[in-house]
Amino acid sequence: MSGTFGVLALQGGFAAHAAAFRHLGVPVREVRRVAELEGLGGLMIPGGESTTLLNLMADEPWFEALRRLHDAGAIVAGTCAGAILLSREVRPHQSSLSLLDAVVERNAWGRQVDSFETRVDAPAL
Repeated sequence: MSGTFGVLALQGGFAAHAAAFRHLGVPVREVRRVAELEGLGGLMIPGGESTTLLNLMADEPWFEALRRLHDAGAIVAGTCAGAILLSREVRPHQSSLSLLDAVVERNAWGRQVDSFETRVDAPAL
């Protein structure tokens, strides 16, 4: 395996992750097809929306290929939606790779575009 790190580039924050690797001097390539996993030393699955990622991964055998990559000794990591896809169990139930010994509870607050933070003035509290 090479020192090149892949970033799953189907959806979500892949460009920012690739830029971070480049900033660190790590050779990186964006991965959009299973065949592009060949020769990678690792893969980052970025944040985004896990259900959307699952839908986009349905056209190729991504889960089998990612498990083979991991079993061959490559690093397979994830942030946000990527961590959800890597976890052993997802609540509410959703498919996952079961490569990370963790149970993840999705926020279930709706689409990412509907999430926000704001200050609230609550004198009674």
